[in-house]
Amino acid sequence: MILRHIIFFFFFLFSPLVVHSQVDWRINGEAGLYNSSGDAVLESSGLITRLDSFLKYKYENENRNASIQLRLRPELYGANHSVSSIKIKADGDYYQVENDLRWGTNISVQRSFL
Repeated sequence: MILRHIIFFFFFLFSPLVVHSQVDWRINGEAGLYNSSGDAVLESSGLITRLDSFLKYKYENENRNASIQLRLRPELYGANHSVSSIKIKADGDYYQVENDLRWGTNISVQRSFL
């Protein structure tokens, strides 16, 4: 069972070399201080940390373009608070050219959790 997942992972990782597609990814981190007017949940000031991760798979040939993108962004407000948020966004695009007809479709889904 694990061997099958490993084979699938390597196929997904190295197949872009064969089918003219590409995988783009990055992870960014931020930290800073915030200052609020002081409500019941947060203190008036504290530390905020944010992680922004991005993964995109893109396929192109002369008649078709397709891409799938996933973004995950958790935010933590202070070390002692239970207040945090997670934003998840997924996008997909498809574009095709057939003789004189050009058409495409896009989809985007976003969800935030507190």
